[in-house]
Amino acid sequence: IPLKKAVELIGLPAGNLRLPLAPISTDNEKKLKAALNDLHLIQ
Repeated sequence: IPLKKAVELIGLPAGNLRLPLAPISTDNEKKLKAALNDLHLIQ
């Protein structure tokens, strides 16, 4: 889930994923990191 990963990347507790949710793909995680970096939320 992109939102849970974003919360985790900025350093807040997001908790574990439960079914039917699945982890974010590697490609989408890279895009998410780039977007958060552009917004100066992560380095």
